[in-house]
Amino acid sequence: MANATVALNLDIKQVENLVEKLVEKLNINQKIRLVRKLEEETWQKRMKQIVANVRQRAKKNPISRKEITRICEDVRQELYEERIKSSR
Repeated sequence: MANATVALNLDIKQVENLVEKLVEKLNINQKIRLVRKLEEETWQKRMKQIVANVRQRAKKNPISRKEITRICEDVRQELYEERIKSSR
């Protein structure tokens, strides 16, 4: 079979629609491989967005070391009580 080259002038929305239709035709293993590739390529950007969101929330709603200590102690106490109940 000879290789053929086709030139298309598509806008981004048309490209997205075409990609979606092509992905629908893939079998499950091909889709999994594609998802993993996309996750790998976008991991760093997604992590940066998550960190930026956390920092923005922390800046907007700061929490003191005293509050963090109190929350940790409350959680430890809850876990301790759960272990005591489950060991009975």
